[in-house]
Amino acid sequence: MRKKDLLNLKNGSEKAFEKLYLKYYKLIKQICFFRCHNNTLAEDITQETFIRVWNNKENIDIKRNIKYYLVTIAKNLCNDYFRQSKKKQELISNLTFEETLKNEKEIPFIKDDSSIFKEIKDYIDQESYEILILYYVHNLKYREIAEIKDTTTSTITNKASRAMRHLKEVLKKWDKKKLLKS
Repeated sequence: MRKKDLLNLKNGSEKAFEKLYLKYYKLIKQICFFRCHNNTLAEDITQETFIRVWNNKENIDIKRNIKYYLVTIAKNLCNDYFRQSKKKQELISNLTFEETLKNEKEIPFIKDDSSIFKEIKDYIDQESYEILILYYVHNLKYREIAEIKDTTTSTITNKASRAMRHLKEVLKKWDKKKLLKS
């Protein structure tokens, strides 16, 4: 967002807030979903993130990156939720990521035209999958993903490149099988 839009938001412009919401809603929901693995909870925390931004709009520093501001709020809200309840242990022990996806009517972070991302989750580990979604679907930089994941940029870069190498190998094997059947 431009500084002019942030200044308008800071001054109470609902139009500027709507622009912010539309631009970052999917990203924030994606981050929340990766943290809690529950679509409904991710949606609630995403909504709460934007409510907090609106309620504290006069405190927005227009010189700082608004995306980091939103991500920080969302991460803190996720952490608060798990700190305040024992549901974290229940979610971790009772639900795997795959079971959560089967129970959800939608996968909140995948664009309709990106069905390839639904397929690759079967071939790589969950963390690599999340990194690739954030990088390719949400166009985040590895540095930004590292910030979200609370790790180093080199860790993210290594995991992404290993996942891509693995996917290329899978595609080569698939392509060879396809050629042999022809």
